[in-house]
Amino acid sequence: MFSCLLPDPNLIAFDVIEIEKTDNLITCLASVTQKVAVCPICMQPSSRIHSGYHRILADLPWAGIPVQFQLYVRRFFCQNDSCECKIFTERIPSVAAPWARRTQRMTEAQQAIVLAVGGSGGTRLCAALAMDGGVDLLLTLIRNTQLPEHEAPRVLGVDDWARRKGQTYGTILVDLEQGCVIDLIPDRTAEGLAQWLKAHPSVEIVSRDRAGAYAEGARQGAPDAIQVADRWHLLKNLTDAVYKALQKHQSAIERELAQTQRQERIAVPEAISDRYTDIASPSEADIARESRAQDAHRLHQQGWTNRAIAMHIGVCPKTVRRYLNTELPQTPLRRSRRRQLLDPYREYILERWNAGCHNSAQLCREIQAQGFSRQYSIVRHFAGTLREKSGLPPRIRSATGKTVRQDPSRRPPTLRMLAHLVGRPQDKLDEKEREYVDRLSTIHPRLQTVVELAKDFATMVRHRQADNLNLWLDKAKSSVLSRFAAGLKRDYPAVFAALSLPWSNELTAYCTSSLRSQSFPLLRTTAKEWSGVWRPEQTPAAVIIAFPLDKSMMIPAPDCLPSDPIVSRYFIGCLPARFSQSCVATFELMGAT
Repeated sequence: MFSCLLPDPNLIAFDVIEIEKTDNLITCLASVTQKVAVCPICMQPSSRIHSGYHRILADLPWAGIPVQFQLYVRRFFCQNDSCECKIFTERIPSVAAPWARRTQRMTEAQQAIVLAVGGSGGTRLCAALAMDGGVDLLLTLIRNTQLPEHEAPRVLGVDDWARRKGQTYGTILVDLEQGCVIDLIPDRTAEGLAQWLKAHPSVEIVSRDRAGAYAEGARQGAPDAIQVADRWHLLKNLTDAVYKALQKHQSAIERELAQTQRQERIAVPEAISDRYTDIASPSEADIARESRAQDAHRLHQQGWTNRAIAMHIGVCPKTVRRYLNTELPQTPLRRSRRRQLLDPYREYILERWNAGCHNSAQLCREIQAQGFSRQYSIVRHFAGTLREKSGLPPRIRSATGKTVRQDPSRRPPTLRMLAHLVGRPQDKLDEKEREYVDRLSTIHPRLQTVVELAKDFATMVRHRQADNLNLWLDKAKSSVLSRFAAGLKRDYPAVFAALSLPWSNELTAYCTSSLRSQSFPLLRTTAKEWSGVWRPEQTPAAVIIAFPLDKSMMIPAPDCLPSDPIVSRYFIGCLPARFSQSCVATFELMGAT
């Protein structure tokens, strides 16, 4: 009856099952039933029994209670006179390895846990599942893992990964056809990649980001291989180039968008309008930033290098480059507004307010019926803002005052947001976003050229129109995006391949985010053992993403999912190292193709 609970019912049998209440432990007395054993040295069978002893083996828990097997195992005489082993113990490999103190099935379960969640997390999870195992034991299981054999890769994805962000980086190599990690390299230099490629001459296509080290490493290690630039990085580089172009006209853009906001809002008394300006008044930090920017421009005109200027004024070289790319005077920083609890109900409140309902308690009751579960003071504070914008005196509930046509807390987009909007497909923008992009073209002729070129390039990348690349480069070389175009021309073969071949680096980035902080040998083992795969042919209108309950991280989506890589490349969630033992969440896609 209980034989189904045994590790191998064909090899061992129950004698007694005891439950010890004090230690919360189930003890099973069992014995090996085979009549003949094989000598591990000469492989000669023997039936002559010498003696026996009990092996103590930990097994998988039953109903959350730890299980311990006291297995009676016999010693045999070796009947081969020439064998150096005279007495041996019978082997039971399907139950437990020699000298092991846990059954094989428990070892496999703990091995799966540590490969999924790591050493420290695996220790806590094993304790919760009544399978106690320390960190040292679990890490030993990783070292003893038999890595799967992979076929020689033909299409290789190359990307960097951070062992310690900002300090130590390595390289991950992924077989894009098989959808699995091939190897890890402890650095991200051209020499390391070239050495690996020389040892694996089967590689015909190398998909990589825009890093020069990987381009040089691929040229040295596989000179005949086709290099493919990652399409997401192409669009990311475009966004950065557009952002730098917008920075040169930051003041004009801010004034134009602020004027647009004021035209849409109601006219309020001057005393109130001064308190609700769209552009923040300069703070002490803004004044100090303006002073540093002026010093940076002055020293740059005198011939100082960016690094020397950074050391002189006490900022990093990146900040100096940002100062030099921006016109003076600097615009005061606008802190981005964080998402608030009332955001899903703001449009309804504005509609009811303009209809004449100025009672914050009534508004709170109405949105509570729609699912709002927070305190009344949040609604009262927002109603106070609306009252002030409407020109109503405090605590007056009459249906008078001016109409509020727009949420007064809404601000115009930042330059970074505008750069993203320019590169997005026009059919993915709402009416307001499309208006912002169109208004950019009216501010300055250079901005009009930037917007047109950015739209053309983004369309060319998304639809892989390689035939239009030369024409676009000719147009861009005399525009503000000339540096971006020059970078594309230096990497022309890889960019052209990205626009003509289906390969990209999305799966490589997906595998990169599964790497955890471990010593390099352990990390290399866990990465190569992982076998999560994105299959384009399995992509429906919504994607099922499986993940264990682990720390949150950014999941890069594959190229076949969202049609807009700039916005939709990452999903918030938890990345699986193995798809077993996972919960499932569904994310709807925005225009999957």
